[in-house]
Amino acid sequence: GIEAAGFPADVADPDSLRSAIAAVEARFGTVDVLEYSPAPDGSEVLDALSITPENAQLHLGRSLLGAVTAAREVLPDMLERSDGALLFTTGASAAVPLPAHASVGLGMSALRNYASLLHAALRGTGVYTGTLMVATRIQQGTASDPDTLAGLSGLGDLVLTCTGHRSRNRQVGVELGRRRSLDDVLRGQGMVAQ
Repeated sequence: GIEAAGFPADVADPDSLRSAIAAVEARFGTVDVLEYSPAPDGSEVLDALSITPENAQLHLGRSLLGAVTAAREVLPDMLERSDGALLFTTGASAAVPLPAHASVGLGMSALRNYASLLHAALRGTGVYTGTLMVATRIQQGTASDPDTLAGLSGLGDLVLTCTGHRSRNRQVGVELGRRRSLDDVLRGQGMVAQ
């Protein structure tokens, strides 16, 4: 009973991204959940000493600027309805400096920061913003198979993790949003949050 369709776009090309989102809206109506997961091309992942301005621009374009473009396309309608969710997926380099993935970390950390800023700005509007950090290599035939992650079980897990009132990860995020320190939140939780 669920209809799905693909709408290809180059996330580093704002016009391409806007066109794809317009096609989604033309086919399905309003966008209830925007899930943005930029994936780096492995050949363009550079260490800190090898990053060039062009490489930095590429990663910032894919991760941050694509996210800003996509969010700006769907946010007006979400705000008008007082309902919706913006979900952003990053890698470990968004929060932890990984020398071999330095170029990706530039874009991913900027995306993580943007999502946090959006979350604060949208508080009380009915529109939720959350991030999920995937700290594993996504590879076919492994526990992190992309078909599983992109399928309904993976998407369902992501949505529930970000929006479920019993989600320990969401609870950590809510408490951090209330300006409690991470150490205090984790000490009082009694469960492991990821």
